[in-house]
Amino acid sequence: MSAASTSPFSPGVLRRPETESTPFDSILFESPVLLAGRFRAPAGDPRFPDTGPIWNHIFVFPRSTVEIRPAGAEAFVADPNIVPFYNRGQLYTRVAVSEDGDRCEWFAFRDAVVLEAVGLFSGAAAGRPDRPFPFRFGPTDPEAYWRQRRLVESLAAGKPEDPLCVEEEMLGIFVKLLTAAFQTRPPEGGARQNRRRRDLVEAARRLLGRRFRDPLSLTEMARELDVSPFHLSRVFHEGTGSTLHAYRNSLRLAAALEAMRDERPDLTAVALDLGYSSHSHFTSAFRRQFGLPPSEARQLLRT
Repeated sequence: MSAASTSPFSPGVLRRPETESTPFDSILFESPVLLAGRFRAPAGDPRFPDTGPIWNHIFVFPRSTVEIRPAGAEAFVADPNIVPFYNRGQLYTRVAVSEDGDRCEWFAFRDAVVLEAVGLFSGAAAGRPDRPFPFRFGPTDPEAYWRQRRLVESLAAGKPEDPLCVEEEMLGIFVKLLTAAFQTRPPEGGARQNRRRRDLVEAARRLLGRRFRDPLSLTEMARELDVSPFHLSRVFHEGTGSTLHAYRNSLRLAAALEAMRDERPDLTAVALDLGYSSHSHFTSAFRRQFGLPPSEARQLLRT
């Protein structure tokens, strides 16, 4: 995902992270068009805060919640409900939010592919090949999240995949993510009041990232964030397009997919651990989110 600050960055070339300088990276897929990998940085590792600049133009699917502080831009909370975008050479530091540290999968297309895809939405992309992404992150949705997870689990298991299938599947996901990011892109700059609202949204997302398993009420969250329940609910919805309840539910269900990677997970125990009142409550929520029951999802992630 990143490399030492002295590493050269050649435009148009997909650069493979060097394990000596980026020990948290591993490659899942590599072709002339697409490079995909996974990143696992334990929160307690002394190298966790800063692993250097980004090697390629990439987009990332987080599995855990972590605060990202890009150089020259506002910090934001990365979690399974969003997809961060990084331009090549981006410097940043990270702050642990959850005990899982920073766990994610990242994808890098060749520059020509990135510029053409971004050019579908912004004619200015051709004029800034070194910075094609004009935003730090954008929203994802259950379909895109599930599609990439199925592909990632298959690649991580070493199962044979047709390169054409992998490339086209991820390109379709990439365009879907760009569409959502450009549609929800906030206006440049912003008044002080807008900054306060963004800070509140990020604080709420940090709180949910730490405590999504807990039965937090709106009043409890508002008290912890020192605002009124009405103000918190309204500002969060305006800033994310989601209610607090729906956002927490998505975090819980993303965590459920993590639990399903175990050989024999007890789905009832998973449901109760994530804060659901029963197995049936969990199953209903999972089916609404991903379109299939958790037992079937568990099987698909392994086969």
